[in-house]
Amino acid sequence: MSIATATLTPDSTNAVVPPMATEAAAWDAFVASHPCGHHEQSSLYGKVRHAYGYEIDRVVLRQAGEIAGGAQLMWRRTPIGRIGVVQRAPLALDDEPELLAQVVEELEGLAEALHLAVLRVETFAPQGTARTVMSAKGFVPRKYWGGEHLTSRIRLPGNDEEVLGRMTPKGRYNIRRAQRLGVEVRQGGREMLEEFYRLYALSAAHKGFVLFEPGYFEYLLDVFGATGRVALFTAYHENRPVAALFNMIVGEHMLYGWGGVDRSEEVRKLMAGYLLHYEAMKWARDRGCEYYDMLGISATSTAGLTRFKTRIAPERFRWPTAMWKYYGRLGSARAVAAEAAWSRPMLKKLVTGGARRLGLRPTMPW
Repeated sequence: MSIATATLTPDSTNAVVPPMATEAAAWDAFVASHPCGHHEQSSLYGKVRHAYGYEIDRVVLRQAGEIAGGAQLMWRRTPIGRIGVVQRAPLALDDEPELLAQVVEELEGLAEALHLAVLRVETFAPQGTARTVMSAKGFVPRKYWGGEHLTSRIRLPGNDEEVLGRMTPKGRYNIRRAQRLGVEVRQGGREMLEEFYRLYALSAAHKGFVLFEPGYFEYLLDVFGATGRVALFTAYHENRPVAALFNMIVGEHMLYGWGGVDRSEEVRKLMAGYLLHYEAMKWARDRGCEYYDMLGISATSTAGLTRFKTRIAPERFRWPTAMWKYYGRLGSARAVAAEAAWSRPMLKKLVTGGARRLGLRPTMPW
C-alpha cells in the first residue's frame, strides 16, 4: 500500500509530493467529518480490500497542513491491464468545485503514473458537484459492468403518521403487528455489537455472503460514531435479540448498511424487521435526514427481500451510474469494446463469466 499526497496553499497551485505515508487516522478523521464520507473510503476498508488483491493508493490535498480533499484509489493488475476503482469519492471541504477539480487532477495523475487502463468512480446521489467536475474532466457515466443501481427509499420529514402513510398498507400492518406482539427496538453502541454480529452471521450463512470481521464494526464505531454518522439498532422480543441493523448516514440519506435476523419460525412471525427499520427511520429523521435508503433492489435480490424493502420504502430510485475514464493509446478502443460487449446479452454473459474466472470480480466481505 502506498500513498500519494498533494500540498495546497492559497498562493500556489498543487504540487504532487513524492509518495509518502499519510497517517491513516488523519485521513479517517477527514472522511468521518465530511457529510458524504463513507466507510468505503476509510483506511481499514482499503486494508480489507488489499487482502483480496487490490493495491491501495490515496491522493490528499492539504490547506495549512490540514486535509482539504482527497480520494482513496483501489487498483489491481489483470490480464487486460490495470483497473482502478474509487468508491464514494472524490471528497473536498464544502464540496468546493475548485478543490474537487484539483483532487480529480491529482487522481488522474496517479492513474497515469500507475499505468491504469481504466478508472471507475462510484458516487452517491448527494455527490452531484463531484460528478459535474468529473464530467468536465472527461469522465463519462456508463451503465456497464456495475450496471444501474436501483434502490427503494422513503422520504422522512413529517410526523410518525406521515412517514407511515408513505409506506404500503402491508408495510404499515406489519409494523403495527410487531408492536402488538411486543417487539421493542433499542438504539445503542458497542454494548450491542456482539448481538448484532451473531445475527449478521446468521444472515450471511443463510444468504451465502462473506462477512467483515467483528473488529471492522468496532472500527466504524470509533471512526464515525463520534460524528453521529453510524447507528446500531436491535429488536428484542421478551428481552431476546431477534434482529439487528448497523446503518450509516451519508449526506441527507440514511443507508441500510448491514443487518441480521434470527431465522427461527417463531421469530419470523413477529415481523420484527419491519419495526426495526421503522424505528431507524424515525431516529434518522430526528437527526435531519431526508431519506431512508434500503441500499438496493436488483435482479439478484430474492422476491421476498424485494417485497420487504418496497413495502416500507416504496419509492424506486436510481443511484448515479459509475463514471469511467480510459487511459493510454488503446483507451478509445477499450471503451468501444466494453460498450459493445455489454450491449449484447450473450457477450455480456461471456465477459462476466470470464471476469470471475480471471479474478476481476472477486467475492469479498459485505
